[in-house]
Amino acid sequence: MPQGVEAGAPRTAQASDTSPAVVPIHGGARIHCPSQQIAGTVNAEGLWLTSTTTGTNAARFRVVATSLGREFSAPAYLPPTGTVEVQGDVARFVRKGLIEEYRVSADGVQQDFLVETSPAGAGHLRLGLQVTGALAEGFGTDARLQLPRGRPIAYRQLHVTDAFGLELPSGLHVVSVDRLSVVMDDTGATYPVRVDPTFSDASWVSLGRSLPGAGSYVNAAVADASGSLYIAGNFNMVGDTAAEHVAKWDGKRWSALGTGMISPVHALAVADSGLYAGGYRELSQWNGASWTGVGPTLNGSVYALVAVGDVLYAAGTFSSAGTTRVSRIAKWDGVGWAPLGEGLDDAGYALAVSGGNLYVGGAFTHAGEVSANRIARWDGERWWPLSSGASAVVRSLVTWNGDLYAGGDFTLIGGVQVNRIARWDGEGWSPLGTGLTRLSGAVNVSALTVVGGELYAGGFLTKPREPKPVASPNRMEVHGRPSVRD
Repeated sequence: MPQGVEAGAPRTAQASDTSPAVVPIHGGARIHCPSQQIAGTVNAEGLWLTSTTTGTNAARFRVVATSLGREFSAPAYLPPTGTVEVQGDVARFVRKGLIEEYRVSADGVQQDFLVETSPAGAGHLRLGLQVTGALAEGFGTDARLQLPRGRPIAYRQLHVTDAFGLELPSGLHVVSVDRLSVVMDDTGATYPVRVDPTFSDASWVSLGRSLPGAGSYVNAAVADASGSLYIAGNFNMVGDTAAEHVAKWDGKRWSALGTGMISPVHALAVADSGLYAGGYRELSQWNGASWTGVGPTLNGSVYALVAVGDVLYAAGTFSSAGTTRVSRIAKWDGVGWAPLGEGLDDAGYALAVSGGNLYVGGAFTHAGEVSANRIARWDGERWWPLSSGASAVVRSLVTWNGDLYAGGDFTLIGGVQVNRIARWDGEGWSPLGTGLTRLSGAVNVSALTVVGGELYAGGFLTKPREPKPVASPNRMEVHGRPSVRD
C-alpha cells in the first residue's frame, strides 16, 4: 500500500467539479477548491497549487515552511521532504519538527502548521516560509502572491492557537518576494501550537469588524430573491459611492438607495413589498425607487427586523408608535402597528420565525406577564418562556432544521452550562461543543446564519475553545451536525 494512504481508501479518485475536496491518490492527495478556482497536489515535497481560472498559466506555486526557531536565536532548518498521510478530509505533510495539514472549504485552501514542541532559544516563536512560483507582496496585515499572467492569490486569515484553542498574538510578514515569516508570542502557550493561514482568491475580502470599502461599521446585511446584497450601518461612503447608511451590491458595483437613511441603521429585512431598514426613531421601506416611512414613528431604536410575507416584526428599545403602546416589540401589517401582548420589559435585539412562532432575544426578563429571561416565544396570541431563559443578553437568533439557535453574552441557558451559543430543540437547551470564547475581555455572539448546511457565528470572539490534537481534522462538531464556523 502506498505510504500515507488510509487502509480501504481508493488509490485513485475523482473530485467533484463543484465540491471542495481532499482526495487520496497514489503517494499523496489531490486538492480541489472550485469556489476559489485553486487545485493542487500533496506529495513528498508538500503542497503544490495551481490556478484553475480560464486563461491563467497552470504553473505550480507554493508556500512551504523551511525553518523554525526563535527571533534572537539561530533557526532550525527543516528537511525538504517528508511523508504524506490522508485522514478523512485532511492531508498531512509530516517532517521532523513540523507537520503541515491541508483542508479545503468554500473559503479556500487552509494550510495549518503544527508546531509540536517549543523550540529552544530567546524571543518570540518564528516560522520561516519559502514562496515558489509567485511573487509575494504585503497586502494590509496579509500577503498577496502574484502569479504569472496576472492572477493574485491571497494568503491571509492568519490565526495562531495553542492546544486549548487560545489565540496567540501573531503577525504575517513579507520578508522578500520569495520569503515570508510568521512571528508569534507563545508566552504561556500549551503545545502543540497551530498556525493556519488560508489561500484564496484575492478578490474575496475578510468579513471583519467593518467591511473594507465602507466608511464605518456595517451592522446588518441581507440578500433579496435576485441575489442582490444590501448592507447597512454607520457609513456614508462605500468604496467610491456616497451612500447614507445603506447601500446595494449587484455583483459588480455598489449603489446608493436614493438619499439613504438619516440615522445609522441597525436592522434590515426583505419582505414581499420591499426592503425595510430600521434605526433610531426611523423605520423606512425601499420600494426600488424611493423611501417611505413606515406608519407612525417609533420613539426609540429598532435593533431587529424579520418579515413573513408582507407582515413585518420589529424589536428594539421603543415603547410606542405614535399613540399606540408597543413595548419594545411590534407588528406592522401594512396598515398599522399592533402590540404583541404586553410586549417586553427591556430591549429586544434579535428576532427569528419558525412555523407559526416568533422568537425574540434581548435584555428583558419578562415578556408580557410571563417570566422569560432574555428569550421568549410568541405563538400569535400569548408569550411563552423557553425553559428558565438565559443568564445574560441574547443578541442573535436563527432557526435551522426545526431547531432554534441562540447567541449572545450568556454562559447559562435553561439551567445548562454553555459558552455564548446554544440550541433549543423545542423541549430543552443544549450546548454546541464547548462553545465560543476569548482569551480575555468581553465576549458575545452577535450574528448567526446558516449557509450551505453549516452554522456560522460572528461577534466579539475568537475560535472555538477546544483542544486540537495534532491529528484532528475538525474544528468543532455539533452533535453529528455540520461544523460551527467562526
